[in-house]
Amino acid sequence: MTLITAQEVRRLLNYDAETGLFTNRVFRGLRALEGANAGSLTSGGYIEISIRRRKYAAHRLAWLYVYGEWPRHNVDHINRIKTDNRISNLRDVTQIENGQNKSLHCNNTSGITGVDWHRKNKRWRVRIRVNWQSINLGYYANLSDAIEARKSAELKYHPYRPR
Repeated sequence: MTLITAQEVRRLLNYDAETGLFTNRVFRGLRALEGANAGSLTSGGYIEISIRRRKYAAHRLAWLYVYGEWPRHNVDHINRIKTDNRISNLRDVTQIENGQNKSLHCNNTSGITGVDWHRKNKRWRVRIRVNWQSINLGYYANLSDAIEARKSAELKYHPYRPR
């Protein structure tokens, strides 16, 4: 089965790059009335649009609509809001780059990704992941030094990560 083309998406849907919303350009059935918002929320929190009995992620369709080609990799929501499909909030990134734009882990104690309290050493431990490998950046007595070490490492290893 082939993917839908940009021309076909533009014929069926309108996309507002400022709001990130799709509306139906033409009547596509009782659930897709002309002028109505297109898509529905998935259990994963993304917007999904059905076209010809195939479901497409709205953020990927937005990329196709604007740039005329499918994204080469993953489409990342820069601000981490899964329903914010404004083109300015989307970027085509590898899986590794996409993983660098994650929210804090639920048990994070420092408020900074990659910085946690190490009970045994009674110091702040700093780590960063690069190409699926964890790199230990050291242990620090105070939190501000640990945060500075992490930020320096991010600039070195993750230069394209949104800040």
